[in-house]
Amino acid sequence: MNYRQTLLIAISGTLLAGCASLPEKYVPSTVGPVQHQAAQGQALECRIHSVHDAVVAGEPVEFVVLLRNRSDQAIWVPSRPDVVFLWTYSNGRRDNFMRDDPMPQFFTSHNAVLLLPGEQLTRTVRVDTRNFLRNGVTEFRALVQAPTNLNPELNSFWTGRTVSNGYGVLVADRATVASHRATHHASLQQARP
Repeated sequence: MNYRQTLLIAISGTLLAGCASLPEKYVPSTVGPVQHQAAQGQALECRIHSVHDAVVAGEPVEFVVLLRNRSDQAIWVPSRPDVVFLWTYSNGRRDNFMRDDPMPQFFTSHNAVLLLPGEQLTRTVRVDTRNFLRNGVTEFRALVQAPTNLNPELNSFWTGRTVSNGYGVLVADRATVASHRATHHASLQQARP
């Protein structure tokens, strides 16, 4: 083998090895809950589900956000925690609503709630889809964050961030949503005894 052939083989091998290590772009495809592994050691677990698995583009998606105390101690949380939604469109592009990090705040029993172990707090949040330009499954996640509590009398106050499970929603034109709902309804009817 001459020098040129050896160099060509070496370059080809390097390029092929490099291509094999590139991650593929994530494209959502699941309508409904996406498997979720709760973060170990986190006191507060966040789960979301949508009221509807399919919505017409331009109409809001309504989510129920559930926060559950996973610890073995009572913890204080804001009664209206800051919830920011993140999503991945059907083409893999990611987007979100931008907000500043919450500033430290003086919480009292009027704007915070004490969650005993296993207790939960729910909140309903709507996500506007007027600017969603693509039809398809969009996967949503909620980021819940609580600022530092400046009130020393409320000890065991949860401060930080937690991310929910993913939840896929079909965001599409009216005909596609109607077809999806009819198919989903028919499958539920067949599943009944």
